[in-house]
Amino acid sequence: MRCINHHYSIKFEPVFDFDYSYVNGPVSYNGYQQIEKEIPLLSIRLRDNTGSRQVIYTLNNKTYMSCLVSIQWLLDETRLHCVVTFRSQHEIYGKPMDSELIKYWCTDMLARLKYYNVNVDQCLIDVTVGDYHNHIF
Repeated sequence: MRCINHHYSIKFEPVFDFDYSYVNGPVSYNGYQQIEKEIPLLSIRLRDNTGSRQVIYTLNNKTYMSCLVSIQWLLDETRLHCVVTFRSQHEIYGKPMDSELIKYWCTDMLARLKYYNVNVDQCLIDVTVGDYHNHIF
């Protein structure tokens, strides 16, 4: 049975290093590395407008179709919210690796916000997955 429109939360724990050479199996996910490069700019946008709903990065375009559609950061008082949307995800192999990667990006975002003296003491991560694909690599 398909699991359509699945939601889950990730318990945040800091992740200080991530190896991009193996993400979701033997698949190249160069777009994921682009998010890491954009976090400095995104953190400045959130610092400059703590109420913004526009601190978001989307991966998909005409030439690149990622399982990860978007990642958005929002501030609510002292809580950093990370809202992640996947078009699909491998429940067994992808979800654990994706969770570590998301925590890695959130660790970076939190550190930058604290450096900018933005009062943030908690990170909440919510994920929506359009559909799971459970084939074996």
